[in-house]
Amino acid sequence: MSQENVDAIRAGFALWNLAVGDTSPMRRREALEEMAAVYHPEAEIDFSRTTPDYAATRGPAGMLAWMAAAQELFEQVQIEATDLIDAGDTVVAAVSVTGTGTSSRVPVALEYAYAFRFRDRQVVSATSYSTLEQARQAVGLSSEPEAMSANVDLVRSIYATVGSGDYSSAAWASRDIEYVVADGVEPATARGLEELAQTMRRAFSVMETWRDEPELFREVDATRVLVLGRFRGRGRASGLEVHQQVAQVFEIHAGKVTRIVVYFDRARAFDDLGLEA
Repeated sequence: MSQENVDAIRAGFALWNLAVGDTSPMRRREALEEMAAVYHPEAEIDFSRTTPDYAATRGPAGMLAWMAAAQELFEQVQIEATDLIDAGDTVVAAVSVTGTGTSSRVPVALEYAYAFRFRDRQVVSATSYSTLEQARQAVGLSSEPEAMSANVDLVRSIYATVGSGDYSSAAWASRDIEYVVADGVEPATARGLEELAQTMRRAFSVMETWRDEPELFREVDATRVLVLGRFRGRGRASGLEVHQQVAQVFEIHAGKVTRIVVYFDRARAFDDLGLEA
């Protein structure tokens, strides 16, 4: 299923970052080999559009060789997927790449896009592009991406503000906003800005750190935006790390968010929206 393909690419980036940060050569190798294992033995890998010094290659071995070359040029290379787009048998990924030049010691920050085509749960081609728009056009997606709609832009801006720790403004929310936790340990509903603020304060009071990290924005229809993401944080008393997949649905009317529904079970969110996972 296409969502499995998206999850496979997301996991691949996570394995890369794990390998780069691990001090054990054996564990680094194991993580990279697990990342490469999703590639078909004859997968076509062409990153020449963004790294012209490297010719196209094939299969897991070619992918491992490319990753080894990248690690020779840069230290502590981290790859963050800023957008993952389900395009049927292809996943389009917009990424932010950061690191330090091995020789120059100069920090680098780059943005690329990739198109990963799947068949039978394996990547059969991987191609890099300089921009997300180039990748979208290459796989036949509209030159006017859904993510540029006003509603998706509004939801993105909410994550950008709240994600940086700024909770000072709720100008994006309707005064009568409804906030629903649909499942999980404590399903609940808050209505109005005051109840929403109380709900947020209770949630944050038990956490030492907390981030709501979006992974995919999807416009469901003219009024609703689905966001797949993760809650990450550390318990204030327990010190335990929290990593929880979530789906959140934002309902928007006249430029204001009127309803937010939080799902800890992503499958239920897709069912409620009448979408295929």
